[in-house]
Order: sequence, then structure tokens, then C-alpha cells
Amino acid sequence: MPTLDTAIVYPGAVLFEGTQLSEGRGTTRPFELLGAPWIDAERFCAELNALRLGGMHFRPVTFEPTFHKHAREACGGCQIHVTDRRAFRPVLASVAAMAEFRRINPGRFAWRQPPYEYEHGKMPIDILAGSPALRGQIEAGNRRAGDRRVLGRGRRRLRTGAARLSSLLSAALRGRRTEAASTARRRARARSAPG
Repeated sequence: MPTLDTAIVYPGAVLFEGTQLSEGRGTTRPFELLGAPWIDAERFCAELNALRLGGMHFRPVTFEPTFHKHAREACGGCQIHVTDRRAFRPVLASVAAMAEFRRINPGRFAWRQPPYEYEHGKMPIDILAGSPALRGQIEAGNRRAGDRRVLGRGRRRLRTGAARLSSLLSAALRGRRTEAASTARRRARARSAPG
């Protein structure tokens, strides 16, 4: 990653790898720049900035990737400009942008098709997002797909899953400790037994 700014936006902007939109690869600002040839940057960013997402501003840009998606084509879109790292929510910002790209022109918006990395069956966006839920919300035209309450449902499921995993790991560790203690007792008895 070329800059700290790239690393800050990456956790959300990486979702654009699951689309046919440019995530800025082939520029000096990968993952900060998002766009496509059919986007009017000024209007696009005005719509997104009206959402008043905290800690950031969607800056209108036109960029031309030297390679990757839309190589050597002028792409209108945005630069995700972080103004307050503590308030900035990278996934929320990127999902809002993705939903807006689709709303503007659903006929030209497209998901990247498999394969992706090592997976040949699942949609890349589903791999990146962790499930098909985000894709379903965006396809349904849910302008609040990136809303904290919508994302919160996924977070609750993640916390529930993490809690279950934690309890399973704790039980496994308790079982190992019990097993280790039993083994130690058996060895101690075997050593003290007359020979």
C-alpha cells in the first residue's frame, strides 16, 4: 500500500474488488479512488456527501487507471478523503458509495464474477462481505445498505458467532487442561508405584 491513507480506507474499499467498478488500482491512490467511465463525479459526490457520514468527505475526481479495471479510460467517481480517523467508518463509507453507484445506473453496475482468488463457486462480493446479505441489500435498492443499523445486524451475528467460538475454544482448552491433569496424575502414580 502506497500511503497511510490507503491503509485507512482499505477495510471498506476492498469490497470494490467484488464489482466491475475501479477501486483505483493502476493509480497512485488505490482504494482511495473509486469510479467508472459512466459516472458524473460532481453529482455522484454531492449525493454521497448529503449522507453526512462522519470523519470523511467524498471528493469528486476523474482518474485514469494505467492497468486493471477500466485501464486507460477516464473514470468519474470519488476520492474517499478522511478528515477524522476516529469518526471514519471505512465499511460504511464504501458500502454507501457502492449503493450509490448501483442506484445511479443499475444497468451498468455489475458484480465481478467468479473465480476470485482460490474460490470458483462463490461471488467475489460474497466472499469479501462474508455472506450474500450485502449484495442482496444493494440489489434490492436499499439506499441504507451501509446504514449503521443494517450493518449492525451483521455485527450482532458476528459477535454471536465470536461468542460461540470463544465458548467452544474455552471448553476445548478446559478439556485439554483436564486431560493434561489426568495424564500427569497417571504418570505420577506410575512413577510412585513399586517396580
